[in-house]
Amino acid sequence: MNNISRDTMTPRDTTKGLPPLDVRGIDVSSLAEVEAHGGRFYHDGQESDLLEIAAGNGVNLVRLRLWVNPYDAAGQGYLGGGNDLETDLALARRATSHGMQIMVDLHYSDFWTDPRKQVLPREWTGQDLSELALTVNRYTTDVLGAFLRAGVAPSRVQVGNEITNGMLWPLGQLPRHDDRAHVRPGATRHQEAAAFDALALLVRAGTTAVRRTTPDARVCVHLDDGGDTALYQHWLDQMLQRGLDVDEVGLSYYPYWHGSLDDLSTTMGHIAGRYGLDVVVLETAYGASTRSHGPATVLNEELVQAGGYPATPEGQLRYLTDLRDRVASVPGGHGRGLVYWEPAWLAVPGTSWASQAGMRYGDDVAPAGPSWANQALFDDNGQALPAWQVFRP
Repeated sequence: MNNISRDTMTPRDTTKGLPPLDVRGIDVSSLAEVEAHGGRFYHDGQESDLLEIAAGNGVNLVRLRLWVNPYDAAGQGYLGGGNDLETDLALARRATSHGMQIMVDLHYSDFWTDPRKQVLPREWTGQDLSELALTVNRYTTDVLGAFLRAGVAPSRVQVGNEITNGMLWPLGQLPRHDDRAHVRPGATRHQEAAAFDALALLVRAGTTAVRRTTPDARVCVHLDDGGDTALYQHWLDQMLQRGLDVDEVGLSYYPYWHGSLDDLSTTMGHIAGRYGLDVVVLETAYGASTRSHGPATVLNEELVQAGGYPATPEGQLRYLTDLRDRVASVPGGHGRGLVYWEPAWLAVPGTSWASQAGMRYGDDVAPAGPSWANQALFDDNGQALPAWQVFRP
């Protein structure tokens, strides 16, 4: 398998004496799209279901992003996994059949959300802030009710996706820009306070629905830039004093964008110590190669230099082993786990992070095509890579 020896494939046992991770997760939201276009997966040379491979390697949670209506007015899909409710329920049934828990990632948009864009669902436009909060509450209730009726009750629910700069723009937008540096433009203290008031109202509308509909589920908020401790402190200070009610804080951490592992450890420890909240690295990934699969490919040599690990199967494994150790070392047992982002997004023709219709919706125009294949946990032939072993308890 990739000509790697058994010794090389086995991570060093640095977690001896550390608590095991409760969350050993993967986000495979693109899986239905990849399979529909011919993607196949292999473990030890044998073709197998991706979720069977994951469960066999110790994965215990599947995270699924959910978009409200990822189609344009003419019914053209936005791609990126096509994660409407029907698609996610089907994936959730498959995951639970393999004994894995479900985490629902509510984007509150018709397509991708992140610190640069949080576009209102088309059907929610024209509402004022109070109306929008009611819509968030009803939508969250309806979605979770559908999961319950399908027999796939989520164990975790994420209210908003990378809402560092707010969500449901413009009503829930914070006065920030620059998704990396989080620079605050010339907003007054009063303007910032009003923006946090609005965001808190919308987030509480979602968390209240989660508490009521799925009371056993852990509630999570999710920000990006896991190495920026000051960002997390400011955001959480503002939101907690406005009644934020969550069990966990989710962080995105990609080592080529978000600083060193020391930076991440500082942020996680600060959240645990200052607020007594648990932390989960909800998005992370690293490349096993820098091979380009077209102009949409994200990881390149320049990013690998910033990431600090070689883009090889061994380097990918080493990064994830080191990350696992950092999460397990968060004081007070508050480091609950990690979720690998899109380990099965193979470069199969027909898949893309977005269609032209999706790009227009998000006002995010870039080359179409597969963007993540060199950061998957499979090689170009669909063979499982050594890094899967990091999920084993």
